[in-house]
Amino acid sequence: MPKRYISHSQQPPPSQDLPIIERDIRATLITSVDRVLRNTPDIKVKQSPGWFPPEGTVLMNMHLRALPREIKLGHSHDDLLSLNDAYLASALKLFSSALTKPTSPSRCSFLETRVGLATLILEHARDDQLPWRPSLDLIRGAVHDVLVESAIADDDGCEVLYGRAGLLYALIRLRLAFDDAGKTDMSRAVHDSQVIADNTMERIMDSILAHGRYGAQTYATEVSSTAAPP
Repeated sequence: MPKRYISHSQQPPPSQDLPIIERDIRATLITSVDRVLRNTPDIKVKQSPGWFPPEGTVLMNMHLRALPREIKLGHSHDDLLSLNDAYLASALKLFSSALTKPTSPSRCSFLETRVGLATLILEHARDDQLPWRPSLDLIRGAVHDVLVESAIADDDGCEVLYGRAGLLYALIRLRLAFDDAGKTDMSRAVHDSQVIADNTMERIMDSILAHGRYGAQTYATEVSSTAAPP
């Protein structure tokens, strides 16, 4: 039985090269960020119907704002925050059904549905300027659908973990963002909704495992041992 391991011969760079590598990485990051921010407003949504550019850029900016301020990227933390306001607002205008709940627990992931947009709105909203309440309702509805589903053999034979695992990723992000239950009205609402409660997340993980076992059994019966990958 082959091990699930891919060897690779490349060794870590020598310590004296690390400053040069760090400089090159930083220069590439600055150039790439500038290119993304410069081109995001001009990218049409039809090129990426699921993971559309404004949403991806918002996530990028959130990560950039978490970097130490001494890392100069050409855009201040306040600039990135303002850009996110604009991107999220434009994203909501681009879709008439931008905050519509996913239709199936197998397709409720962060990437391919509006769960990602709703999560980013909740993380980013500081007041009622962004529709955080409908966003929370969307996520609550997606969680409810996963928790009440009774059939396991209802997926399409592929990506049986994708939707639910993506939803769990969204809930983990919200749990990290709203660790203080009484800090704001939004934080209290997130906690009161129970979407990030221990029991909720445990039940979603149980659902992921159950569908994963079903998917593995289906794969084993459909693919012969000679055709199976190593």
